[in-house]
Formats: sequence, structure tokens, C-alpha cells
Amino acid sequence: MAAKQVFQIDLNCDMGESYGRLRSGNDMAVFPYITSCNVACGFHAGDPLHIENTILQGKAHQLQIGAHPSYPDLAGFGRRYMKIEPAEFKAMIRYQLAAIKGICNSFGVQLKYVKAHGALYNRLADDAEEATLFVEAVQSIDPNLAILGLPNSALETLVKSNGMHFIREGFADR
Repeated sequence: MAAKQVFQIDLNCDMGESYGRLRSGNDMAVFPYITSCNVACGFHAGDPLHIENTILQGKAHQLQIGAHPSYPDLAGFGRRYMKIEPAEFKAMIRYQLAAIKGICNSFGVQLKYVKAHGALYNRLADDAEEATLFVEAVQSIDPNLAILGLPNSALETLVKSNGMHFIREGFADR
């Protein structure tokens, strides 16, 4: 008799997207039902206090913590593509990851992965040049971070060719 194959599904959710007095989502109700959370890095949503609270709640619920960087687009919630020069693009990604990683470290939490948000997520799936800049920026912060994205994408190819771990994502609502 063949051994039974076991599949594991990670339920992740974008979290910490409140900003100042603006409340977005119902994070507290969702935490018990997920296994990982993508923490907004402040460029599409999130602010220092909400980021800290999200990481602390993730820690309390024993979740995997991921950074959720985006284009600098608070007004458009990161849904608009922005053409950004390569040096600025890499600096923008490093800035967001370093902030989340530093807050995680201060609370004894390990940042495990990176998942781009919105327009950036979609762009990285098709644009090898921008995906290369993204992977280089992630590697410069922590080459052990996994990158989460669309299967069979430019991003997946680049992540794997750089010897990094790629997490393939599927959307239950799409």
C-alpha cells in the first residue's frame, strides 16, 4: 500500500493596512484563521503603530510573518503602476523590508518572506527587469527570505535562478 500523501495549505492574508485613524479590514477577527500574514510596509497602507500591532498579533497567534511592500501610493492603495528609476526602486524596496525586519527583530520575531502588494505584485509577474531589481533588493536585506508570488511568473524564474525559495500563491477568491 502506498504512503498517503499529505498536502499543507498556508492561508495568508494582507494585514496591518489601517493607517492613522483610517481603519481597514477586520484583522483581529481574521488572525485565528490564518497561518501567515503579509504586513503592510507603510507605502500603500499601514503606519508604524499598526505595523507593530500586526507583528505582535502575528507573534501571539504563532503566524509566519511576511513583508508586504508596494509602490509609494497611499492615495491609490498601491493599485497604480509607477515607473521608478532602478536605484530608487531598489532603495524603496530595501527601505520597506528593513523597517519590517527591524520591527520583527525588536519583538523576537523572524521575518520569513516577502510578498509584493497590488500593482507591484502584478508587475513583478510579467516584467523581468523590475523582478530582477526586486530580487536584488530582497537579497541585499536577507538572502534567506522567501518570496511569495504567482506561479510560472518572471518573478518565480528569477527567484529560483538566484537560489532563493519561491512560494507559489493561489487566490481562493479569483
